[in-house]
Amino acid sequence: MKCDSDLLGYRRLRLLNPLSRLPMSHLGLTIDLLNVSDIQDAYVVQIQRKKKKEQLFGFKRLVVTANGRLLGVGCDGKIRYWNGDVWTKMKEQVARFCDIIVERERGLTYTLDSHGNVWWVSSSLGIFRYGPSLDEYATKESCRDLVLVECGGELYVVDRVVDDSLWIRKSGNWCRYRFTMIHDDDGDERWVTPEISRFYPKTVGFKVYKVDEEVGKWVQVMSLGDHAFVMASDACFSVFADEFYGCLKNAIYFSDEAEPETTKVFKLDDGSITTMTTRYPRRCFAMFAPFFLH
Repeated sequence: MKCDSDLLGYRRLRLLNPLSRLPMSHLGLTIDLLNVSDIQDAYVVQIQRKKKKEQLFGFKRLVVTANGRLLGVGCDGKIRYWNGDVWTKMKEQVARFCDIIVERERGLTYTLDSHGNVWWVSSSLGIFRYGPSLDEYATKESCRDLVLVECGGELYVVDRVVDDSLWIRKSGNWCRYRFTMIHDDDGDERWVTPEISRFYPKTVGFKVYKVDEEVGKWVQVMSLGDHAFVMASDACFSVFADEFYGCLKNAIYFSDEAEPETTKVFKLDDGSITTMTTRYPRRCFAMFAPFFLH
């Protein structure tokens, strides 16, 4: 599960879906946080309109660096840092970025661009190319939805594969609006896309890559060993499967954009995808369905 502070001013924690951040109903039950372990921190910037109380999100990913600096990849593909007053663009950005991560062991900050290049961000906010390019591994079936995941002290690139011929209708009566608003050193920037289609391409699999140090290039990973990856909307991370009841080894947990409330798992060993049903959750989804919510 995931929790954050209630935005409505009640000064209480609320439970969120670990993948989508959608609120989870816990029926007012008291939860013993002594039995809850911390896996991963995640951050979002939320701007709330006074009239409609509508949250506007301007960043795809936010991190806090080892020296306490707040960095984020904007929806426009630019990296910005918070200088205490406004968001400021980092200089000499030659690419469109899609993800950023802080390595746990050494506290180093890495970012990933849309071509599969990894960059190192120094403490002085310099940005330097790190390692080979993944671009040569691009395939027609990939939509280039790339993210970085740290596992066992190594960086992995995860590429979500979709089938443009398979479309999912967004469930529910609401439809996502994509508002992005960032007040930065260039002034107020706002991109507003009207109502997005209720139909989205379906995820049919994932490809995972890491750098082979001996040959100096990216290689496709066919097994995650005893680990599992969790692809959340605000943070992607790895877990040791044996530490969580029902968690599958060598698997990737995710949700489709059209079905944010539905948890799915992709198994690398056979390429199959299993969907969690709310009423009868399978054992492999137990960590996403705490007993006190049943």
